[in-house]
Amino acid sequence: MALSLPAYCTREDVKLAPDFAETARGNSRIDRAIDGVSRLIEGELHRVFYPQDATRYFDWPNQGGSGGGQYANPWRLWLD
Repeated sequence: MALSLPAYCTREDVKLAPDFAETARGNSRIDRAIDGVSRLIEGELHRVFYPQDATRYFDWPNQGGSGGGQYANPWRLWLD
């Protein structure tokens, strides 16, 4: 199994651990463990540590008036 998303360590780093025993199925087990722990880290911290090329959309505030919404102009940024 090859890793498809970036991981935070390599297979060789895991194999250098003093309590690691080499087996015939070791590489696939190591890859699954690295992938699982990398996704766990990202899930716990709610972020990733590699660049992403994506489009993100955010809500823009409504302009005030009779339709409800906020009373500030949406193009003005207020910093407290």
